[in-house]
Amino acid sequence: MHAPTGPGSSRTAEEPRRQHEDTLSTVRHALRVVELVAARDGMTPKQLAAALDLKLGTVYHLVNTLLDEGYLVRTTGGALHLGDRLPQLLECLDERLDPYPELNEELARLALATRTTAVIGQLIGRQVMITAVQSFPGAVHQRLLRSGLRGHAHSMAIGKVLIARLPRRQVSELIDDWSLDQLTERTISRRDVLVEAIETAARRGFGLDLEEGVPGLTCIAAPIWTPVGRPPAAMALGLTPDQFRSEGERLVGLVVDSVRRSSHILRAVSTTAAVPPGRPPHSAPPALPEGSTSGHAPWRASPDTAPGY
Repeated sequence: MHAPTGPGSSRTAEEPRRQHEDTLSTVRHALRVVELVAARDGMTPKQLAAALDLKLGTVYHLVNTLLDEGYLVRTTGGALHLGDRLPQLLECLDERLDPYPELNEELARLALATRTTAVIGQLIGRQVMITAVQSFPGAVHQRLLRSGLRGHAHSMAIGKVLIARLPRRQVSELIDDWSLDQLTERTISRRDVLVEAIETAARRGFGLDLEEGVPGLTCIAAPIWTPVGRPPAAMALGLTPDQFRSEGERLVGLVVDSVRRSSHILRAVSTTAAVPPGRPPHSAPPALPEGSTSGHAPWRASPDTAPGY
């Protein structure tokens, strides 16, 4: 991931704003009206016209449409404010940003045990979106890793492990036409190397991002077992390269163990939800003992570890 933008944005800083030829300037102007009112509550149409360098009549058309659709409201004096439609959209976004609130305690425990920032993320198309974050106070990447931020899947450990869980044919279809943007000198930019990294993640049960999206950011990720009907997700740690080199093996074990506990929590919730009220579940998943190990494939951190491994 490479310096993602602020909460609610669907772009990352390394992703240039694409200018398509088949766009509607009216829609773009309407969105700018909403953004300006959000930034400066109580703006008037005249102020918007000046800020957008548009005719006042055009701004009135835009404002009237946004008023009718509930994106704006107008006070008696003519000042404009954000309408009720936007909070409704934010509620939908909030549901996507934290689809597994029952894992927040485990995520916080992982951040505390590793003194880092721990996150949960989902695969959305060619991007990974961070949906939950817990940080140890003063963790190096605390400000960088935020809920709602997105990054290129091919440059992120979460992306690799979630792609690795897809059927082989779907993986091929997914990455065949990807543009593997070179975000840092360590970003995977060849399809065959990416495929090998995905296969390695599938074999080991965890994936790595060694400064492939952001210089100075290394990540360890492992996939979480998720119930049918709920989005696939993975848990990851954001580390410095020095932390990874000195504690990589221990941290991998902690991530995979935390994922096992998280999977147990979701299984328990899923089993309970599927059982009629008053009837005990037939087969609750076995409890994981404290300090249990995950049995991940033998591996040791090395400064020479190739990108994606």
